[in-house]
Amino acid sequence: MKKLLTILLCSVLALSLVGVADAAGSQFITGEDYNDGNGDREVTVSLVVDDSFSVEIPDSISLTKHTDGIYRKSYDVETEITAIGHGKNLTVFISSGNYDTNSWHLKHETDTNEVLDYGIKLGSHITGADDSELLANNSAILSTSLPESEVTVHFRLLSESIDRSGTYQDTITFTVEIRDDVVNPTYISGSGS
Repeated sequence: MKKLLTILLCSVLALSLVGVADAAGSQFITGEDYNDGNGDREVTVSLVVDDSFSVEIPDSISLTKHTDGIYRKSYDVETEITAIGHGKNLTVFISSGNYDTNSWHLKHETDTNEVLDYGIKLGSHITGADDSELLANNSAILSTSLPESEVTVHFRLLSESIDRSGTYQDTITFTVEIRDDVVNPTYISGSGS
C-alpha cells in the first residue's frame, strides 16, 4: 500500500509541473490546457545565415620593368558572394601606411628615407605620372552585390629616376566591408615626381 501511495503522490507532483516551461525553453500543452480550449501553441522556426563570400587578392606584387622601360604590374581582385544581406554590398578598400601627400611610396629596405613614388589605378593601365585617375589612400576598388565580380588593379612606378639599388617595399592592406551603400573609388589629381 505504501508503494502505491508513493507512486500516486509522485504522479500528481509530475502532472502539476507539466504546464511549466523547462530550462531549455520548451513549452508544454497539458490536458488541462486542452480541456480549457487552449490546445494550440505557436512555435517560431528560424535560420540564421551568416555573410558568406570570398575575395581573392594577390600574395605579393612585384613591379617588373617592361620593354618601354616602365616598371608596372597588374592584378585582378576577384569576389565571389554566396550570401550577404538584402540591399547590402561587399566593398573592398586598399590602403597603405606609406601613403602621404597624394602619393603611394615604396621605401628602401635599409634606408626608409629613400623613397620611390608609385601609383595605383583601376581598369586601364597608368599612362603617365600626371594621371588624374590614380587612387587615393583607403579607396574602394570594388563595391558589388553580384555573385561574381572582378576588377583589374594596375600598379606603376611613377618616380622617373632610381638612384639606389636594393629592395623597395610598401605594405598595402585590402579591407573588406559589408555596407548599405555602393562606394566609389576616390581619385587624386596628379601624382608624385
